Amino acid sequence: MEDLSKQQLILLTLLLSFVTSIATGIITVSLLNEAPQEVTQTINRVVEKTIERVVPVEIPGTSTTKEVEKITVIVKEEDLVIDSVEKNSKSIVRLKRTVGEGTDTFQGFGLIVNSNGLTVFPENAFVEGGTYQGVFFDGATTSISIASADTKNDLVYVQPSVFSSDPKKPYAFFPVTLSKAVPKLAQSVIVLSGVDTTSIATGRISTFGFTEVPVKEGEPKAKILSSIKTDITSKNEDLGSPLLNLSGEVMGIKSVFTESVYLPSSVLKTSLATSTPAAQ
Repeated sequence: MEDLSKQQLILLTLLLSFVTSIATGIITVSLLNEAPQEVTQTINRVVEKTIERVVPVEIPGTSTTKEVEKITVIVKEEDLVIDSVEKNSKSIVRLKRTVGEGTDTFQGFGLIVNSNGLTVFPENAFVEGGTYQGVFFDGATTSISIASADTKNDLVYVQPSVFSSDPKKPYAFFPVTLSKAVPKLAQSVIVLSGVDTTSIATGRISTFGFTEVPVKEGEPKAKILSSIKTDITSKNEDLGSPLLNLSGEVMGIKSVFTESVYLPSSVLKTSLATSTPAAQ
């Protein structure tokens, strides 16, 4: 080493750094390939997507613009989940049933679907006997009076009565946003549940159910999306639980007892248009 010149020492240092970096890369890839699926899934989810924004600036004296800056925004899946839950927590209504002088029992969720407070509930959440009330996110309550029903899709619609603690101040409703996008296999989804406080579960779409409907005589039947199934277990869902995407839109609602099966938002939209005059 003492016989090496200054330039030779620098070249030797660069060579050692290069070899070390190559070795580190090989070891890292090998470890990731051998890591459990849960570990690699977490690493892959750190960056959900990258948004590239172009900032144009007009050139004085011309009608043209030039690109002067690119900003990369890193969006974590965790942040998207948090935003989606916060966006919808005020839009759920808990259905409580009271029999005689007994305690209230939780029956399921309802979703506020318009600015007037119209709320959709799963029909299966209602059983004979007792009285029902809806409990909103801030503890406000409303008596339950079914305005209309869609028995084909196991849904009922309720128009809340006046229940604000301040009669002079109208109650503010927070309606959900129904997704217009076509759901995709393996798409990340979120489910809200919880008897008294909101809890969440995350998972992915595992399969779809379709119903064949006639179009025209002599033509093949069309397939309409009729159900969305996820890999989320039944202990993390309740009747009426909303199925959310990472944009905070409702992709479906749990209207049946079948585990992890949800009625798609496309069917819910059709139901709203045909079953509830107030929603049109």
